[in-house]
Amino acid sequence: MTYLMSVVVYDVIEVVYDIFEVVYDVTEVVYDVTKVVYHVTEVVYDVTEVVYDISEVVYDVTEVVYDIFEAVYDVTEVVYDVTEVVYDISEVVYDVTEVVYDISEVVYDVTEVVYDISEVVYDIFEVVSDVIEVVSDVTEVVYDVTDTHFLIRATEKKNPIEEKIEEIPERKKHNSTQLRHRVGSTHSPDLWGESERERDGVTKTSALTCSAMGTPASPDV
Repeated sequence: MTYLMSVVVYDVIEVVYDIFEVVYDVTEVVYDVTKVVYHVTEVVYDVTEVVYDISEVVYDVTEVVYDIFEAVYDVTEVVYDVTEVVYDISEVVYDVTEVVYDISEVVYDVTEVVYDISEVVYDIFEVVSDVIEVVSDVTEVVYDVTDTHFLIRATEKKNPIEEKIEEIPERKKHNSTQLRHRVGSTHSPDLWGESERERDGVTKTSALTCSAMGTPASPDV
């Protein structure tokens, strides 16, 4: 009985020993796994630190990029405002250009009208000039014909008034001689004769002038 108990205890001890060996083996495996996990954890930690550093750098870069975006946005707003102002100025310039174009068209039309009027006035001046030339030529012809006519009349026919005028010097000479004898004048006959000749010459000249012009001489002459 004791032997059986001893055998049983021995078997139990062997089983326990085997269990302890298994546990030991498992513990070693767990230890090895723990070591591996620890190393992996260290690597992960190192990677995490690197990632954290990278994240900090990325964050800083992100802040810089954000600041750049804000600056670009502000510049974009300024450019937009300037673009609106330029657009408004362009509209004003376009309107002014249209007004100037309309004024240019009006000025062009007025210039064409003035040019047409100038051409008409020039044509009228040419016609008037031609008429004046024709009238001048006709006047010269009439003047030449009239002058020739009066010269022909003056040479062909003597005016009756001239005949009477020619008789006047003889009458004056006769009357003056009688007058000197009556009043006992001391004047020289040459002076009287010279004076009468001068008057005769003036009288004849006046009569010839009137005859040439075609107007009757005055009876007073």
